[in-house]
Amino acid sequence: MPMITSVLLAHLALNTPLQARIVSVDRHEAFAGKLGHRVSFDLVVESDGVRYRVHTGRYHTNVAGKVPTFSIGDNASFPMCQLKKMP
Repeated sequence: MPMITSVLLAHLALNTPLQARIVSVDRHEAFAGKLGHRVSFDLVVESDGVRYRVHTGRYHTNVAGKVPTFSIGDNASFPMCQLKKMP
């Protein structure tokens, strides 16, 4: 039973959102024919003095509904499982 509890706690910890400030935004765009452009973002966020790298999922401009916008200095919430700690 303790092993199941520790696995459950680890899973919940990974899905707990982290409040962070966006430090850097890199937008990647490539032509995708009828779908428009394929867009993704690489973000560097900072929380409590620790920097993390986040890669967003790709979307197509002609298909996507509401598109996220990211700006330096904005605060955002990310699940821990999406964050990669920077050295």
